[in-house]
Amino acid sequence: MSAGFRVLEVWMIILIMSTTVLLTLTSGCLEGDEDDEVCFSALSGRSVVDDIVEDMEGNHELVTVTGLDPGENGRARFWKFAYNNVTSGAALTSVMATVDIDGNVEIKMGEPLTKTPIRNLSIDSTSAYFATRNGLIEDEVITDSTRITVIFVYLLGERPDNRGCDWTLGLVLGSEQPVEVTARIDGNTGEAISVTITKDR
Repeated sequence: MSAGFRVLEVWMIILIMSTTVLLTLTSGCLEGDEDDEVCFSALSGRSVVDDIVEDMEGNHELVTVTGLDPGENGRARFWKFAYNNVTSGAALTSVMATVDIDGNVEIKMGEPLTKTPIRNLSIDSTSAYFATRNGLIEDEVITDSTRITVIFVYLLGERPDNRGCDWTLGLVLGSEQPVEVTARIDGNTGEAISVTITKDR
């Protein structure tokens, strides 16, 4: 193969990878929302970050996922993924990787986190949001038209029952007499573990 064809092949691979990253991230956004251009789902971001962390030396386990500046429907402007380096015989460290919708990733190293590894993750942040919303509608806590604001969303591994991982969402329901709600959703099945009204605002 000539050098010219090799250069062309490399550029084609770069173009395909860049397009794939962009399409993957934007797939988390829902058409018509105001924050379509900046918000995306957690698993869309993870697909980018995992590729980078897998290329790092050592073995890493995902322990936390946090939505920074949450938008609508369980999406966020940035997602932060924390991994513990669990390489046998190596010094314990953590890797913090923050990704935006353009696929830009910022990496920071730190002390290991005292968190349980996330297992059996199959439910995205958007699915966790809609599971919560649908449950609130079924229980007649809200209606289809109730305004919902997400104030936090994160994922942790769970120790007590070995489910694997739980999404936790903090929501504000309504606008005239808003109520704060905290919901926990199984990260594997999408089932509601608990939905708690924390206080009237």
